[in-house]
Amino acid sequence: MKKATLKTYLITLLVLLLSFALMLTAFACKTTEEDPEEEDTETKSEFTSLVSNGDFSSVSGSTQPYTPGNWSTYTPDGYSADDKVAGVIDTGADYDKNRSAWDDLANPFGEVTDNKVLMIYNKAANVYGYTNTFTAEAYGYYKVSVKVKVVNAEGGGATFRISSSNGYDSFTGINATDAFTTYTFYLAAPSVDSITVTVSLSLGYQGAKVKGYAFFDDVVAEKILSADYASAQADTTLTNTKFVSM
Repeated sequence: MKKATLKTYLITLLVLLLSFALMLTAFACKTTEEDPEEEDTETKSEFTSLVSNGDFSSVSGSTQPYTPGNWSTYTPDGYSADDKVAGVIDTGADYDKNRSAWDDLANPFGEVTDNKVLMIYNKAANVYGYTNTFTAEAYGYYKVSVKVKVVNAEGGGATFRISSSNGYDSFTGINATDAFTTYTFYLAAPSVDSITVTVSLSLGYQGAKVKGYAFFDDVVAEKILSADYASAQADTTLTNTKFVSM
């Protein structure tokens, strides 16, 4: 009788151990299956653009404003590169600790955003800007956009320009003061060869000196279908949009 009781006890214990092991295995499999979904979500949210460092996340320097990677500064002939504060600023939690370097202007987003943006602050009327490039393939169609905000501008506004050896077009006098506003070019590349497209961001432009602040964010250049280009041309609701052939 005692042997039967012991045998029953051991069988019951074995069943419980097996059940517990199966529960652990199922939990581990569920966790493994969820991880890739989380990674996919993060990947989809990554910033992409044919313009290198279009989100200004890559910088150098130890103090703000930082130097943006892949972007070059420019000042038109006859203008001064002095009396300005320019580069990438961080609009995160430490914004108020650094803003004295650009005369204590409030956060351009109006709140902490943990975002990096390009700032040009002309202390006196001037023209100052940054350029970057991307390659447009022959027969290709492209969409090029940027978000702009201008604060306390005197004498004009910001400029968003694209150019190549075949021509150029630009938005000038941008004075969007309430919030970041998107400006967009739809580009039809030539049918012969690929071209280098230069993207220029500046406060002021040739012949128009401007004093004040300009902020730029999310410079996105992307290749689109010819159908997308045609659809945009037919869309009468689009604003701050230009169509360019180069």
